[in-house]
Amino acid sequence: MGDTIYISAIFSPDNTTNLYIDVISSDAAVLAAQIEGRTGKITAKKEGTATITVSSTANPELSETLVFEVMPKKAIDGENYVDFASFIRKSIGHFLLFGVSAIFTTWAFYLMLNKVFKKKWFIVLVSGLFGITVASVTELIQLFIPLRSGTWIDVGINILGYAVFLALTILFGFLILKRRQKAGTNKKSAER
Repeated sequence: MGDTIYISAIFSPDNTTNLYIDVISSDAAVLAAQIEGRTGKITAKKEGTATITVSSTANPELSETLVFEVMPKKAIDGENYVDFASFIRKSIGHFLLFGVSAIFTTWAFYLMLNKVFKKKWFIVLVSGLFGITVASVTELIQLFIPLRSGTWIDVGINILGYAVFLALTILFGFLILKRRQKAGTNKKSAER
């Protein structure tokens, strides 16, 4: 359940002009079928058995029927290890990478812009916009690399990691500022 496969047809002769297909599921609650260009996308929704019929849009008599049995996913095993590894890579890799980026970027902007802009919120805004831009551009670049894909989910994970660590950086900076102010107040009291 939850897996997606793609189905495409090989047409003969090679000079066939209409390469589009129709993909129909006998039970959309078990297997949802949709067309993406010349490819059929089939997503397993719930446990059960369903038949998928793939046919040519130019000649519906040219068709093939496939029977699928959808089973629930088990704990981590050989079949879903790739999904688990992908989850770990995306959730920890993307999240933490952009989190660390938020810390260093925010402090760098603070050190560069602190004297120019007295309003600290502006530095946070610049850092946040920088994080959103980098998160989006890195996934956009993935669209042009063979065997890679940039997704909106990855952009969201990147931005979430950046936002969480940006908030923690602001909190940490606020605590440092309060501690310095308290130390300055205590020093002035001791001098009187």
